[in-house]
Amino acid sequence: MAYCQALTNGMMTVKEDPELLTIEQAARLRGVGADSIRKLIRRGRLPFVNLYGRMLINRQDILAFEKNPPGPQKSATKKGK
Repeated sequence: MAYCQALTNGMMTVKEDPELLTIEQAARLRGVGADSIRKLIRRGRLPFVNLYGRMLINRQDILAFEKNPPGPQKSATKKGK
């Protein structure tokens, strides 16, 4: 993937790789605020790359992100006995 090459060869910059987005760019792409993207990163729901002190997100990860992860969902109501 492009972001792995950026980390390993040290020659690629953020501007040269349109697949890497800043938090603000990712937020605009999803139509949410930057704080929402930061929360998803902190919770481990959205992967990121730390490149030269900047948190960057792969465009494909943002586009593929699902609001609710697959698997059992927490129920809002309790089941009685």
